[in-house]
Amino acid sequence: MTVSKQTGKEVATIARRSKRSPAEFSMKFTFGTNWKMRNLGRDEAREYVRVVAASLPRLANTRIFILPPVTLIRDMALEAAENRILIGAQNFHWAPEGEFTGEISTALLKQEGAAIVMVGHAERRSLFGESDQVINRKLKRALADGLQVVLCVGDSEPDLAAAKLQETFFRQIGIALDGVAPDASGKLIVAYEPVWAIGEAAKGAPSGEQVTSCVDLIRRALQRAFGGAADEIPVLYGGSVGPGNCRQFVAGTGVNGLFVGRSARDPHRFVLLIQEALSVMEKKTPNAPP
Repeated sequence: MTVSKQTGKEVATIARRSKRSPAEFSMKFTFGTNWKMRNLGRDEAREYVRVVAASLPRLANTRIFILPPVTLIRDMALEAAENRILIGAQNFHWAPEGEFTGEISTALLKQEGAAIVMVGHAERRSLFGESDQVINRKLKRALADGLQVVLCVGDSEPDLAAAKLQETFFRQIGIALDGVAPDASGKLIVAYEPVWAIGEAAKGAPSGEQVTSCVDLIRRALQRAFGGAADEIPVLYGGSVGPGNCRQFVAGTGVNGLFVGRSARDPHRFVLLIQEALSVMEKKTPNAPP
């Protein structure tokens, strides 16, 4: 593979980030944001990282990850090099390399400074036909290449019966983690995103009770796959969450953080949301990883 031109400083910085161990980011609370296909310039992206990084002293025991468009990964990763913000990718191919026009490999993402990737997002499943089996192949590729992985799971309707909810989460998680060793748990994050509550077409948001029930099912599915090692995996909530309503998703629901979309487009607003959530989570954190 041909490596693109990089300055000595960039090479050293990217290499240093790629060697960070999952334990280095073993924080009690986790917050992330997916930028989807936002048209941001490089300067604006770097400033976003600077604003969030400046808040880190006030966000003790918290890790943050940002998934921008792939063209912004390098700039943001370099800006985030000396703090605990992870920069990563929204998509990649399961093959190490090959004749897959328009795709990108995990090796190329790591070359750009990516430390974390996402699999299983509802839009990848519905718009691009990614099955649970494809998600499994992608997840295993990312882990094999030393990346941390955000696995997205979610129910499709707000009023699914309990039995259907259990079948949904057990299938999504069971297949995604098929063939994955429990010792990979330290590299995994699960994001619960109700399909009906995400994006601009969202039908609403779940109640705290609904989130609690779904997180419980997710943790049971993780335990079936990994046993006791599942306790190390943070479970985040995402979907129609923002300042003002985030408390209902984190107050005693069993989540370890939030996965935010539109409400995180402004970095100052993202930081305020994190602070609001932490004000609740720091008081009571059931199922929090050590």
